[in-house]
Amino acid sequence: MTFAVAAAMAIAGPAAGQVSGGGHGAYQSEIFEGTFGAGARLEFDLGFLRRGISLAGTWERYFPGCDDCSLWEAGGQVIVGGDNPIYLGVGAGFQRFERGESLEELGDTDDWIFSMVFGVRFPVMPVITPFVEYRQEVGSESANQQTLSAGILLRPARARRSPARPGAR
Repeated sequence: MTFAVAAAMAIAGPAAGQVSGGGHGAYQSEIFEGTFGAGARLEFDLGFLRRGISLAGTWERYFPGCDDCSLWEAGGQVIVGGDNPIYLGVGAGFQRFERGESLEELGDTDDWIFSMVFGVRFPVMPVITPFVEYRQEVGSESANQQTLSAGILLRPARARRSPARPGAR
């Protein structure tokens, strides 16, 4: 997946400013319990349709505190405020909690989740943008679930003309 993101960013050409991707760490919590995770993010700027709107795809793998179990989530977001440091949005995703063979009788748990998104980007350099994002679930079985993530987005650099030699025209 990382290679595909890098290849897409390298051959983007005129759309170089429209694609960014990166990784992040995440903490997902319910009332008093929580778990840490890591993930990836890919954003597409839809400025050619309407300025300030972006689509983001996310994937996260969490490390719950139980033996022989795993939790992952894949989703998408519509973000408003693309060029501003502060952005808002809505998202939807699919979450799967898998139990190992020792807990087979309990089965696996799937859940569609919907969330409200609030984030802040810190434009340090044109190609590297750290971010912090908060997601609050709404309208699902575990409606009191929050996710806090922090990471870095990478954008391809825009092509610039090289400087001419002194005295050359």
